[in-house]
Amino acid sequence: WVKRVLRVPSYVRYVDDMFLFADRRADLRAWRRAVRDYLGEHLHLRLKHEEAPILSCRGHLDGLGMRLRRELIESLGLDRARGLLTRMGYFAGSRDAEMARRVRPHKTLEEMFSVGPQLHGLEGIVQVELVRLDIDVERGQHYGEFIWKSSSEDEEHSRWSGIGAEPMCWMQIGYASGFTTEFMGRPVLYREVECQSMGQTHCRIVGRPVEDWGAEAIDDLRFLRAETFTQGLSVMPAQQGAAHVM
Repeated sequence: WVKRVLRVPSYVRYVDDMFLFADRRADLRAWRRAVRDYLGEHLHLRLKHEEAPILSCRGHLDGLGMRLRRELIESLGLDRARGLLTRMGYFAGSRDAEMARRVRPHKTLEEMFSVGPQLHGLEGIVQVELVRLDIDVERGQHYGEFIWKSSSEDEEHSRWSGIGAEPMCWMQIGYASGFTTEFMGRPVLYREVECQSMGQTHCRIVGRPVEDWGAEAIDDLRFLRAETFTQGLSVMPAQQGAAHVM
């Protein structure tokens, strides 16, 4: 929504923080009003700070996500970078699921669950289309199938890596798994069965309880396990001090 409707040229989101960039303060003020109105009307949310500050900055952040992703892959290797980005998405999804229950306490389960896909669309991360959604929290049953179009994560990865043989929406699939696991109160895994980065026209994700996937889930689950990254990082020369790893 931010990219498609507001046409914000430079935009960054990390967990529940958003940064919009423009050359004119008037544009930023207009976007702030539009975002505030959209959150209130469609998601029953509000900005933490009603008058989100407008600040000056030097330079620009075009391609920040692409550069960061590439740097992580080159520094950590493909598997470790995928694990880190997947878990980042997972934790962001978990936080959004907690919020979904707070802001729509009297809505149906489907309406509460839709906060996740709506936030994805609002933030310009991807356009989400529902294929099928079956939810029964009391019985622990879940089946979700969605189509993703215009995935920013795919676009960033394919821009420098080209078409590959594996799905590349790592943060987004982590977000879907984290959101649904928190929402359902049991481990649910979303897997990407089609992906634009593989040359397909769109991405398709399917989510089920982990045990329903059987052996298919083994490879995906390893990217959700925490691990250390020191072996993939360059250590600074001794005279420059010790390296610190977050």
